[in-house]
Parts: sequence; structure tokens; C-alpha cells
Amino acid sequence: DRSAEFKLYKQLVQAEKLAAIGMLAANIAHEINNPLGGILAYSQLLKKNFNESDAVHSDLKEIESACHRSKAIISNLMDFSRDTSKDTKIIFSIKKLINDTLPLMNICLKSHKLLINMNSHDELLISGNMGELQQVLFNLITNAVHATPSGGEIRINTEKSANGQICIDISDTGCGISEDILPRIFEPFFTTKEKGKGTGLGLFVSYGIINEHNGRIDVKSKKNEGTTFSIYLPLWSEKNDSVYNQTV
Repeated sequence: DRSAEFKLYKQLVQAEKLAAIGMLAANIAHEINNPLGGILAYSQLLKKNFNESDAVHSDLKEIESACHRSKAIISNLMDFSRDTSKDTKIIFSIKKLINDTLPLMNICLKSHKLLINMNSHDELLISGNMGELQQVLFNLITNAVHATPSGGEIRINTEKSANGQICIDISDTGCGISEDILPRIFEPFFTTKEKGKGTGLGLFVSYGIINEHNGRIDVKSKKNEGTTFSIYLPLWSEKNDSVYNQTV
């Protein structure tokens, strides 16, 4: 079927465009990071010339704080954009994984008038490729945002399941997924989004990443009542893993 082949070709071209945009975003983030470092340094130097009681000191302190926040967001963006396929396993908390991902979503969440309600536990540790798992969270939260265009709430809950796994639930109060579509959502290039707003690769890639980490993704949804994606990953312990480069 030549029409099907041509459609697949166009989708692959679009995927290549997205990869190129990712590289461009990383380069732009790097270029922004340099002048931002200069602003931070000068604000810190100027602050030393004023007493803490001076209004200018307070303003410079706010500039310094804003620079630190911006640099953290840029750092997260650069980590997210880079190729993480060759990264080795590290140990990290689920809370850190979520906290490093959410700043990337701030503008999108504010523009959609969405609230994030998070319940996470510091003691829940996993081992894996942090960049890839961050990509999974980014994809699922982005889908939740798109499903809730008129405002609402996105809930992120983590807990230890009965079988020794970590469960991360990402729930929204959006439009939900109809029963006839639900079985197909992890298929490559399948999307219900308008042209130009999705490639149908996000959930497919996320499914593959979680599978590589010996986990699984489940989904529950009702039309007009919201959706919950549940990620299950093995809980780290010294008994089942012994060699790591880093713990964060």
C-alpha cells in the first residue's frame, strides 16, 4: 500500500524534524546560559555595595534568585535534550525525578491554568537512566495538559506497591480517552491530536523506556472524567543491584 508507506515516510520525516528542534533547543539554552551567568555574577557583585536594609539590595537579591531559577530550568532543559541512550544507571529518588521535570512544564501549566498536586516520598529510590525516565514524565504530563485545556488539576502520586515496586500515578481531570481508542494509544504514530500538535510517538517511546527499565505502564480512563497513567518500576535495593556510578 503506497499511501501507507508515504504516510509512514512523512511521519518519520516529522520525527527527524523534532529531533533537530531538540538539538536546536539545547544549543539555544546553552547560549542563554552564558549571559545569564554574567547577570548573576554582576548582581552578586553589586549587592555587596549595599546594606541589607537598602531597597536596591532587596531588588538585586530578587534578580539573583531569578537567575538561579532560570539557570536551573536551562540545566534541566539541556539534560532533557541531550542523548541519554548511552548513560549508565544511577540511583535517584522519585521525588528528585519529578522535581527536576516539573520546571520544564511551568509555562505550559500556567497558560492552561492548571494546578499540580504532588505527593511524593523521599525514601523511594530507583536505579536507571534518569534522562530517559524524565522524558517519560514529560510526555505523560504534557498529555495530561493537552487533555485539560480549560483548567483543572493534575495529580502526581507515588507509593510503594505490595509487590516491591514503585508506582507513579499521573492523573488529570480532563476529557478522558474513549474505550475504542484506549487499546491503541501505545501504538507508534497513533494520535488523536490535531495536525502539527503531535506525532503519536510520545506514548510509544515512553512505553519502550519503561519496558527497558523492567517496568510497565497501565492506563485507566473514562470519557469526560479524566485519565490516570500508572508507571510501575522496580524499587532499588542493594540486594538486586550492586554497581553504580552515582547516587543522586
